[in-house]
Amino acid sequence: MRDFYDRNRQKLLMAFIACAGVFFLFYWTDRILTSKAEEYEAGARATYERLEKAANLAVQVRQAESTRNAMRDGLLSFIQKTCGDLNMGSKLVNLRPVTSSASLEHISMRLENLYYDEFIKFIAKIESFDNLRIKSVSFTRRYDNPNMIDAVFEIVKS
Repeated sequence: MRDFYDRNRQKLLMAFIACAGVFFLFYWTDRILTSKAEEYEAGARATYERLEKAANLAVQVRQAESTRNAMRDGLLSFIQKTCGDLNMGSKLVNLRPVTSSASLEHISMRLENLYYDEFIKFIAKIESFDNLRIKSVSFTRRYDNPNMIDAVFEIVKS
């Protein structure tokens, strides 16, 4: 046996080194590929979790919009109806749409001969909706009756 080892020592060492090299080559290739696969799986899991969170947020937004106090009618008809409900239909002198760059409904209106409490009730009615906003309001006291005002509003529906 010793004789065999001495004669083939160089060949045996080369065979051992070649086997070890092949083993380490496959081992490290497997480790690298496994780690890459784990990275991709972790990325896929993270993406799935983000998508799940986004879906949950979308559901919450839909639920919030359905419970939100939003005015769903057209703005012009809503203003006319509101003035009629508050017995101010005859006080609505001017009502016209305003062109805007955004896709919002925007109106300008003038109410005359308003008492202060009517003015406050009208503002409260508009502000009671989440998607209506008074962009500007100006009012002047009437000279013929100091207890009355004339008001000009710009109202936007988003």
